[in-house]
Amino acid sequence: MTRRLRTNIPSTATACEHDIPTFDPPSYKFSNASIFFGEKDISDQPLYIEEDLANCEGIIIAIHDNELIIPEEETTDTTEVMEILVYSDEDGRRVYETTEVLDNDGYSMLRLRHCIDHLRAGAYTIYLSNLRYEPNGDPLFENRDNVTAFKFRILSREEVLSEPAPHGFKVTRACKSPAMANDSIRLEYSSHRQGTNLDFYCYNEHMVLMYEHEGLPPHITGMNMRSNHLWQPGHYSCIFDNGILPVAAVEFDITPDGKILWKEGIDEKSAAYRLTRIRECAPQTFLTMQASICMAGDLEFTNACLEWYDRLVVNKLCERYECPKVYESTQLDDSVPIPATYNASHSMDVLYEILKEQKKLTLTPAAIEKLSQWFATEYAKTTPWNYEKACQVGNKIIENFNKRRQEQLDDHWSDLYTFLTSIEPEDLDWDTPDDEEQEESPTDYDEAMSDLREMVGLEKLKSDLEKVFTHVRFNQLRESYGLPGSSNGAHHMLFYGNPGTGKTTVAKHIGKIFHAMGLLTDGDVIVTDRSKLVGRYLGETETNMKELLEEAEGKVLFIDEAYSLFVNDSERSDFGHRVIESLLPKMAEEDPNMLIIMAGYEDELNQMVKINPGLQGRFAHKMHFSDYTADELMRIAQLVLEQDRYELEETAREYLHDTIREAVAHKSRLFSNARWVGQYVHNGILPAMAERVMKSGKADERACQFILKSDIETAWAEYAPKESVNVPIGFQFPGGQKEKNP
Repeated sequence: MTRRLRTNIPSTATACEHDIPTFDPPSYKFSNASIFFGEKDISDQPLYIEEDLANCEGIIIAIHDNELIIPEEETTDTTEVMEILVYSDEDGRRVYETTEVLDNDGYSMLRLRHCIDHLRAGAYTIYLSNLRYEPNGDPLFENRDNVTAFKFRILSREEVLSEPAPHGFKVTRACKSPAMANDSIRLEYSSHRQGTNLDFYCYNEHMVLMYEHEGLPPHITGMNMRSNHLWQPGHYSCIFDNGILPVAAVEFDITPDGKILWKEGIDEKSAAYRLTRIRECAPQTFLTMQASICMAGDLEFTNACLEWYDRLVVNKLCERYECPKVYESTQLDDSVPIPATYNASHSMDVLYEILKEQKKLTLTPAAIEKLSQWFATEYAKTTPWNYEKACQVGNKIIENFNKRRQEQLDDHWSDLYTFLTSIEPEDLDWDTPDDEEQEESPTDYDEAMSDLREMVGLEKLKSDLEKVFTHVRFNQLRESYGLPGSSNGAHHMLFYGNPGTGKTTVAKHIGKIFHAMGLLTDGDVIVTDRSKLVGRYLGETETNMKELLEEAEGKVLFIDEAYSLFVNDSERSDFGHRVIESLLPKMAEEDPNMLIIMAGYEDELNQMVKINPGLQGRFAHKMHFSDYTADELMRIAQLVLEQDRYELEETAREYLHDTIREAVAHKSRLFSNARWVGQYVHNGILPAMAERVMKSGKADERACQFILKSDIETAWAEYAPKESVNVPIGFQFPGGQKEKNP
């Protein structure tokens, strides 16, 4: 039954009577919701600033856990309809109304598309009819007679800035330090705030977030800013923000001799202020801005970042906050300076971050001093760095560090932890090619990617892998600038595909690529299978696995026909399950320095994972290897022959192509694709050619190089596809039945 509810909602001005439609009983109930102004969630702090309304895309109410509470037989055409009204608490005006339909899947997005156009500074209430609020925690809404109400306030700029803010700043080093160090910066100030928590951000001149403290309580009047990045000579900006506007700021410089000079006051033209404004009103866009305006070293990374955000929103915010426009259609605006490489201070900071955050090592003061001297005197003589170059240097330093640890371990039992985690000056030696050599030599990543791209066929697979690599490098790029990156985690993979589709070869390329990206310290591939893993007696499997996992540290562990490890054996007399149990602890590590790939037929692998709960969720990527087409197999055959300088007569070329088409057309499930082609060439065609040439008595150079049609005819007689035979492939499903090949 629908009726009208007349309710008095007190406000800071006068009590206003609102005429609200209600349903008795309501159709739905819900337990949680979020209110967004554009990208900004105001659920916990229902405040928004008036000057940002012009750039707000609208109000969104996200209803969680909504549930139909009336009997299904009593539902009508209006059951799912909810009326939404917005009233001013200042004068009682109804400023906006609309109707929305609730979804039945437990989650609904209610969009108040044009409500923003009617809002000014003041207090407001949003009413939701036909919906009862039953909170499962601290309530965010009011609930009266089955009408849900949410109160919020639009603040004028004057209201925001009228609250006393931090002032009287003093910036010092926490201890006497050289100009460049990993110590902390001490910030002290006076404050007269009354119960308001502030967020604090400190950026360097490259917009790297050096330090942040969210929810800074009123009684705090100082902090030690210990950063994950080096404090280097340069300019720094600190912003105090109340979640609505930056309310106080202090800027300071670290001079080359280590002194600190500071001044306080908000400079609305500063990049830190503008980015902080964007950070507050559009958090996702802020991350895009940092990754593109200030620090994108690569168009590919930038465009990968842009896939997740709205370019138009970013442009609008750039214009509003006087930042350069970053995007034009799908390309970057040429007017925006996007550095392809890093400068000296940024390069050093990236290298420091790789060693400290990714490798969990510390640099001694002497090591930092040596590093700073090198960047001050030698950096200009080298090709400017990018992230790949920083990773290469970092890996070389780690290599030196590990070698020193092995040689000097016996002398450091008394200070073992410090010794095992501290980089010393002698570790900081690496070969730096001059500019000319560097320009002629591509990076390890580029070389490894080139090898992968040159593989015949597998276009979808190569595209999927490149997306994985791009995402990893993008997260590394963000982390190098002090931005939070989504955790890459472990990248263990399942390779689905028939025999001979390139699974082992691709694994070798992945090992090189992961090594180039700094995810693996070695990158080699260890290929194994059941016969090498499963022991014959109790305890042998565990011993095999312990030795294998030690050998595979820093490498790719490739387990072929992995489904054969699991046999449906209720008595667990087969030791294959011990292999899986030994792998699980390593697979559970977030940064295991090992990539585990299990390969085989798709159905069998999926069944193995399904039956073994410990494996579920452990494989971040599932890659499909398609069978090669006849044209692709022909190209592989030609590459095999060209590698050893064999050539095909024209009639032989056509006949070889015809035989490959015939083999593909009549292939069984056991057809081994490229492996079959390799056997066809090496064990069929070339022996037939050898026999013909040696019997002819005319073994000149041309005869030893050119393959004739008759050679292929001889080989085809042996390698033509035979009638398919139903052969079990070794995987046993629950119930004891083995699959038969079609």
